[in-house]
This record gives sequence, structure tokens and C-alpha cells, in this order.
Amino acid sequence: MAKKFDPIKELQKKQVKQIKKIREESDNKIKELKGEDKFSKEFKKEYANAIDELRLLAKKGDSKAKSDFVDKVFEYCDSYDESYYLIPDKDVELAKKYLQELSTSNDPFINLSLGNIYGNYYEDEKKAFEYYKKTYDLDNVVGGLNLGICYMYGLGCKKNLNKAIECLEKSYDEYAKVLIRKIKRELNSKKKKK
Repeated sequence: MAKKFDPIKELQKKQVKQIKKIREESDNKIKELKGEDKFSKEFKKEYANAIDELRLLAKKGDSKAKSDFVDKVFEYCDSYDESYYLIPDKDVELAKKYLQELSTSNDPFINLSLGNIYGNYYEDEKKAFEYYKKTYDLDNVVGGLNLGICYMYGLGCKKNLNKAIECLEKSYDEYAKVLIRKIKRELNSKKKKK
């Protein structure tokens, strides 16, 4: 004897499968978040161990410690994607203060670091653009990528694709070449539309 098709039971089976899938996705997300939490705790512990002594010496006026402190803050920011949010605010402020003390010098890397702090941490595009422009004026190889990106997207300045290409072409960065091709495609597509 053949089983009789029951649409209500079939619907219930589908709903049970959907609920199981949602629970599984939810459990995976919770595991992922716990892993991120673990990463944050490990990062903060490692960071604290590396930076506490430098912070104390820098606050006492040791210029080498100030420089090393700034380097260590940026080392951690560069080592972990999007880690500015993990660096304590007081350390970013202190790094910014020490960099600003040194920014009167003609060192493009100091200005580049200040641009990165303003752009990535404070999300102040105009201030970041100013420091990237100063970096570019001091050494267009170092500043070309960041300033080119600002011009490309209009970050802190008026969007200018030709200036973006000019800056990016002077950069040594491989990513600059990718961006140049992207800009040229965009410019070509605009010409075709006209």
C-alpha cells in the first residue's frame, strides 16, 4: 500500500530543516565571534607587554623611547588588519602627539604616519589628505599611493582622476599599478559614453 501524501507533514519537515540550518548558522557565528574575542584578548595582552615600558620611558621624555613607541604602535596596526580599534585610544593619542612634535622635520614617513592616524583612526579625510600631500611633496615615491587614492575617491579633496594617475605613477607600490588600470578603464568608459 502506497503512502498517502500529506502536505502539512511535508511543510513541517521543510520548516524543521530550515530551523536546523538557521541554528547551525547561528552556532557557527557564535563560535566565530568567540574566536574574535579570543583574538582581541590575545592581541591586547601581547600589545600591553610590548608597549608598557616604552610608554613609561617616552612619557619621561626619552626621545628614542618616543620613536620606538610610535614604531611599535604602527607595527601592531600594520600586523593586524583593521587593528586600530584594538589599540587603546591613549596610545594612539600619544603616538599622534609624538609624531606631531617631529612633523616639522622633512621626514616623509612621519607625515605618512600622521596621515594614516587621521585617515584610519580618526576618519578625518581632510587632515589625512594634508599629511599625504606633505608626504608626497617631500618624497613622491613614498606619498604617491596614499595621495593617489585620495584623489581617486575624493577623500579630503575634490575627486581628480588625472591627478590620481600622476601620483600613483610615481609610487613604487604594485597596488598603484592596479589602481591606475582601474582609473584608465573608468576614464575610457566615460569617453565612450560621450
